[in-house]
Amino acid sequence: MSKIIMLGNGGHASVVEDILNQNGESIYAVSTKKNKSSQSTHKEIDEDKINELNVDDVLLANGIGFMPGNIIREKVFNNFKDNQFSFLKIISNNATLSSLASIGEGVHIFPGAIINANAKIGVNTIVNSAAVIEHDAIIGDHSHICPGTIICGGVRIGKSSFIGAGSCIIQNIEIGNNVVIPAGSIVKKNIYN
Repeated sequence: MSKIIMLGNGGHASVVEDILNQNGESIYAVSTKKNKSSQSTHKEIDEDKINELNVDDVLLANGIGFMPGNIIREKVFNNFKDNQFSFLKIISNNATLSSLASIGEGVHIFPGAIINANAKIGVNTIVNSAAVIEHDAIIGDHSHICPGTIICGGVRIGKSSFIGAGSCIIQNIEIGNNVVIPAGSIVKKNIYN
């Protein structure tokens, strides 16, 4: 069985760990930056030392969150993928997922989220608590769908986009790459960066 190593140890990581625990999985170690100790109660492993591990013995859990203007989560994911590591999908038992949905590697789906038929969620994307992604919506890689957001049917969202908490994107709208939608927005027209 592969050992799970958590990358990061902030607020997002605590929710990821809680979901893992509820799913009967446990974290083997938490990564730290070189020469910097964390507050974690888990075994710590220097981020540089992870690359020395056998990729077949480890699954990574990306505990780094994503806020606008911060590409650390995406950069860390890509760096480890370049070294052939695999990322765990973190899916809450309290989320509702259609068997017809497609979920990419390293995706996080938090409690109360609903993902309906034929939705496609790109790699390393966060679908936060109580977000709804309706049928046939496509969410690009490395995006963040914040809590309470509603993505209606047929919506297309590009990579590395941030859809703020409580927003509603109406059906068949297109959102480009690297777009930030402020919290509470109602989006009725296409938006490109």
